[in-house]
Amino acid sequence: MAHIVVLGAGLGGMPAAYELKEALGGSHRVTVINAVDYFQFVPSNPWLAVGWRERDDTNLPIRPALARKGIELIAQPVVRIDAEGNAVELKDGSRVAYDYLVITTGPRLAFEEVPGAGPERHTQSICTVDHAEHAWQAYRGFHWFRKGRWVHLAKIGFEKYFLYKMKTGSSEPVYEKYVLKALGVTRLMHRSDETTTTTS
Repeated sequence: MAHIVVLGAGLGGMPAAYELKEALGGSHRVTVINAVDYFQFVPSNPWLAVGWRERDDTNLPIRPALARKGIELIAQPVVRIDAEGNAVELKDGSRVAYDYLVITTGPRLAFEEVPGAGPERHTQSICTVDHAEHAWQAYRGFHWFRKGRWVHLAKIGFEKYFLYKMKTGSSEPVYEKYVLKALGVTRLMHRSDETTTTTS
């Protein structure tokens, strides 16, 4: 009997574990190792970040679902893969041996590569459900969000502006001109002109 370990229980890991178990049946053992005991539907994280979804709408406890298919779950972070020893080392110091390893962990977020980046510093993220919830809390903390009226008026203004442009077929960049003016750009030239941009 072979032991297949699947690292990660996301959009790649869960289907992989199910398909492996279906193909191999009871003659082989399939184990999923994931840092947490729930599945998070990452594509919905932007909606959590603006309050259109709740955590329970996009998360699913995976232990019962995997158990029904005869798949084991270990809910712990993996700290090291011992490829030569055919084992993975978990955060609690234990080791899990495998015959075959499927890695579906996705990317590692490297906020440290950009000074000041990350939800624990000065920017927001929607890469995980925790990040998305943090972003929603920060978003609600803005003064203009609490007032509400200015956001609504700005939204209407943008809608009216773009609808007008679509209706009339106007290519006049009125809004864009105001933005450029605020940035200090006073005159734009066509590509055919020798002078391209003048700034104050």
